[in-house]
Amino acid sequence: MGYKINSPTPLMIGCAAVISLVIVHIYGNQMRYIGILPKPFINFDLSRTGFTKCNLTCSKNYGKRGQSKVIARNHTWPSHLSKILDWNWAHDGMREFVSVHNSSVHFVDHCDTCAVVMGAGVLIGSNSGMEIDGHDCVWRINHHGTQGFEEDVGTKITHRFVAHSSLPNLSKRYAMVRQELLQNVTYILWGMKHKVRPPFGKVYVYAQHMKRRLGNKIKLFVNPEGVTKGYFQKIFAASVGNKTFSTMTKIWYSTGFYTVVAALNTCEKVVLYGVMNESHCKNPKYSHTKYHYDDKSPNNSRSLKSCMTMSQGESKHRLSHVFFTEHRLFANWSYHRDITFRAPTWDIPSQRRKTTLL
Repeated sequence: MGYKINSPTPLMIGCAAVISLVIVHIYGNQMRYIGILPKPFINFDLSRTGFTKCNLTCSKNYGKRGQSKVIARNHTWPSHLSKILDWNWAHDGMREFVSVHNSSVHFVDHCDTCAVVMGAGVLIGSNSGMEIDGHDCVWRINHHGTQGFEEDVGTKITHRFVAHSSLPNLSKRYAMVRQELLQNVTYILWGMKHKVRPPFGKVYVYAQHMKRRLGNKIKLFVNPEGVTKGYFQKIFAASVGNKTFSTMTKIWYSTGFYTVVAALNTCEKVVLYGVMNESHCKNPKYSHTKYHYDDKSPNNSRSLKSCMTMSQGESKHRLSHVFFTEHRLFANWSYHRDITFRAPTWDIPSQRRKTTLL
């Protein structure tokens, strides 16, 4: 006895179509991976990020400070590390930081050449002041000022990147902050999520205090909760490799690391002042330099020494900064971006490394 097969009804056809769409949606990526389905063309809307784009025939527009260059590529949004290392992308600020006056306003700026001046004691006697002041923008770190050290670190400042741990020291230098307001300095504060969380987070409290005290005179930006881990950690992990990063559980990123990343997001050319490596510490000239150039204790005291502190920080048994590791990353980034080391200088091979960033 045979079976009669009825013609499919519109309802059956509709159900089959819906089921097919669901299957493609769920398993589409796997099917594209093995070549069954073609990869779709994704036209990413860069206007949502504040960037602009053009076709491959457009030219780069460096312009003056505050003028963004044009992106010379048309593809999807890259990883955080790819963006800061790709000269084709518009390095015109960090949208991960928002204004304390209006949280919908992000940090946007652009500079041609930038000096990033660390607080390192190795800058003493470098006579780098005039060279530093000659840059389009000058980034300084935490609470370290210039008074009394002008010949070595200069006087100019356009940006100050401050860690939550340095806010007490910065609070003691209110006169310096008032003076820097005359130079239209931009302040960027960062902290872990419990440090920026209202109403009692240290960064939040300080930012609100400065806002009440100085009003709209101060350009002040802070990171929302989660940015420290979600943004900078991904850059660090991508640089050292996920396998290596998984073993580095007892580390804090230094303010210098945050500042260099911020500068690469803002500047075409970055010059680092006061960044040392292991080879420098083997040189008697640098072996007893102070940890900070504005440390008032004498060189032969028991105060922190740069090389000793940085060497101890590389130990896997300590919860501390890994300065030498971070500085090696800067050197490897220099094969992709225009990064130069000054005071002290670095001997970086001319050939481009093709291995891991470490």
